[in-house]
Amino acid sequence: MMQMNATSDQSFAETATDRLYLEMRKRILDGRLRGGQLIQTASVLSFFECGTTPTREAMRRLRLEGYFTQDTRGRHYVRNWSQNDLVDAWTLGATIWGYSALRFAERADTLHKTRLNTLMNAAFEEGRTDSGDMQFVLSGILVTLHVIGAKSHVHHAEATLDHHVPVGLRRMCLQALTSADLQRLCSQLQNAVNFALAGQAQLAAQGVEMAVRSILAPAAEHFSWLAALPTTAEAVFDDDGDVEAPKSPRSDLRPYYGTGAPEIADIDQWIARTVKATAPHTGHTALTA
Repeated sequence: MMQMNATSDQSFAETATDRLYLEMRKRILDGRLRGGQLIQTASVLSFFECGTTPTREAMRRLRLEGYFTQDTRGRHYVRNWSQNDLVDAWTLGATIWGYSALRFAERADTLHKTRLNTLMNAAFEEGRTDSGDMQFVLSGILVTLHVIGAKSHVHHAEATLDHHVPVGLRRMCLQALTSADLQRLCSQLQNAVNFALAGQAQLAAQGVEMAVRSILAPAAEHFSWLAALPTTAEAVFDDDGDVEAPKSPRSDLRPYYGTGAPEIADIDQWIARTVKATAPHTGHTALTA
């Protein structure tokens, strides 16, 4: 059995639901839980020593973010993404984020530009120090472009992107990126961000689309590797100790395992805490990335 104590990845997880959500999601991202596996609620309750309510809430959250599916009998399965799902969703996502960059370049004010510029500088600093927050920062850049760029249609935009590119799939694609991939993505996004900050809308849109599409090849490689792993019909939780994660060929990544997905408020808090800069304020709720 596993005690649900906070680890370094979970230091900010305040509730039992948060901690279970993080533990289950981490196992999906690192390959210990695999597409198509049945998740027995009784096994989760026993292994993680958590209550019924936190378990139900964590499973619901994972289902809403696209990590789990649920059948007509209420049983949960790990979502089994196909290569076609990956290509279709990520291609559409690139188009949506590109349009968001175009609109950002047209309408962003000084405060919004300050946030974006701060995040871009932070991304390069993260790449230099390798503190493990690179995914969060790059996601924050896409979030900022999308929410500010699409602010006049933000609710529709959120629904559209979450429907076609669920949070779980986006995070799994970022999980596939090595440090070198992240550095390349960072450089590509810098060019696009510079265009957006300069108000060059078309170039900003093209740059963001190109950067996002570059994630597809390593993500496809990672998904192929996951699909080839031996698996069982039912998820296994080892009472004698934690199941070891399989060794990925793209294993140098240090993923960000935050609770939920970054929102504008999270980004501003991260800036204030990590970058030591005064975070700009906006009343918009944010889209996950």
